[in-house]
Amino acid sequence: MKRACILLGLLAAGSANAADTYIYYNPTYMIRSHVSDLETALAGVGATTTVSTSSSWATSWAGYKLVIILLPASSFNASQVAGLETMVNDGGRLVVSSDYGSGASWTGPNNYVESLMSDLGTSMSLTGVTVNPTGCGSASTITADQVNDAVTGMKLSASNAISGGTALVTYSGSTILAYDQPASAPAARTPYDVILAGDVNLFIDSCSGTTSAGSNITMWENLYLGLCPDADGDGYFDLICGGDDCDDTAYNVNPGETEIPYDGLDNDCAGGDLTDVDGDGFDSSVVGGPDCDDTDATTHPAGTETADGADDDCDGIVDEGTDWYDDDGDGWTEDGGDCNDASSSAHSGAPEACNGIDEDCDGLIDEGTACYDDDGDGLSEADGDCNDG
Repeated sequence: MKRACILLGLLAAGSANAADTYIYYNPTYMIRSHVSDLETALAGVGATTTVSTSSSWATSWAGYKLVIILLPASSFNASQVAGLETMVNDGGRLVVSSDYGSGASWTGPNNYVESLMSDLGTSMSLTGVTVNPTGCGSASTITADQVNDAVTGMKLSASNAISGGTALVTYSGSTILAYDQPASAPAARTPYDVILAGDVNLFIDSCSGTTSAGSNITMWENLYLGLCPDADGDGYFDLICGGDDCDDTAYNVNPGETEIPYDGLDNDCAGGDLTDVDGDGFDSSVVGGPDCDDTDATTHPAGTETADGADDDCDGIVDEGTDWYDDDGDGWTEDGGDCNDASSSAHSGAPEACNGIDEDCDGLIDEGTACYDDDGDGLSEADGDCNDG
């Protein structure tokens, strides 16, 4: 029992310390302090990081949301590339930076980066064109995509330009930060799967090799937080990290769907199910609302009853208050020949009584009774006419 408790304690401690972000930096060109602000920024949004200078690359990157390779100094073999592909296709993101070539050259592409992009099957490559060989570029000359929104102080020095992919950041007309997807990616994938930078100073933000707190921090936060899960594989990502899929467990719920009425789902993530199809301001009775006909905008509880055979005001009574309604319940309406719809004894075909009323609605009063003057002499049988014929 004691050994079991110790083992459980070690497992719990191990899981609590598991890192979800991996940062490699090249110790030949960078020092530990170069990545300190990156760690701080990522920790601020919940990331846990492993920092390494070893280019003995792993063959499995399971569990990582973000893998950052700053100036790789060795190549990746097939197993290592496959491990990166699996990490990315499981919802992670790979960020790779360049800005130096072989030997003392800072104008050519990094061959290790070139080979990695090629092996991943992305369209991106480093062109070896020096964008700014003489010093740091200012933020005012850099055009940034939303992944870098609100970033200030972004700088570069001897940047390689990037061809292929989709530009995220450009400088003087050249792409210096771009994204693409690996060839092995499923059809519906998170944007910015693989990000390639032509200059490591985009991330450490200093041509002098030191960082300043707050510089380009938003970019790192966005790169980490933007790793939205797409659990249902519909190409839209969960709200929990900035996506716009309001239900990442349902493939048919996302902003690209058409709203289906009365299904209890917010199919298009616009804010609730479609329950008022005719747009009259009243929800359908199908979903417990008061609108008895949600296909007709004139039919609802505030509607005006008309002679049309429909319950226009949804009170359960059809045509009340119109000539089509049988007010006295005698089976006849005014429109159907009832000349007195306030009396159930008066309607077409009713028996005539000696009472001065036209019960059968034929325009004659008391015909066929002793009260009627059959011979037109001004006296009826009831008045004393002994021969009313």
